[in-house]
Amino acid sequence: MIQERNQHLSGLAEKIENQVAQGKHPELLDFITQKISDDIDCVDWYPEASSYYHFSGEIEDVGVGEVSFGSENNSLMLKPVNYSNGQLTLETTVTVRINASCCFSFAVRDSIDKDMVPVGQATVRTHDVIELDILLTAVNLHEDRINFTDAEVIPASKEIDFGDIEPDYSDEDPTYEKY
Repeated sequence: MIQERNQHLSGLAEKIENQVAQGKHPELLDFITQKISDDIDCVDWYPEASSYYHFSGEIEDVGVGEVSFGSENNSLMLKPVNYSNGQLTLETTVTVRINASCCFSFAVRDSIDKDMVPVGQATVRTHDVIELDILLTAVNLHEDRINFTDAEVIPASKEIDFGDIEPDYSDEDPTYEKY
């Protein structure tokens, strides 16, 4: 009985994959992109970087660029998760190009007092490509045109690589003496 149900759900997922491949759901990628843009804050972002200073980073902004289906040939791969009350929940992976900015604070260790002395800041922007898992809800499964009613980003933790970083002193007045 369970095996028959799983085969039925897999068949529905395959039917949707085929419809998308045939171009019957051109709005699906835009729908997913909009939902990712709305839910991008449910992802825990961690800045990765390298510097010869000690540093800490605070992600300021993450924006969604281009979204594509996560498989090698850019086709939709769906995994059925649940079927209840005529609604099918499916899981898929999408590839997302993001634009991110992070404010880094830099410090050096004072060898006498053994404390950290701030030496500057920098706001760094980067582009990165990540994969996100998405839950899709579909209805009207036994009709020719399936409707997608919801898309949800599965909460995750992701790293964004900002590369080599250092303090930005470009805004300082070179004639100003601090000491």
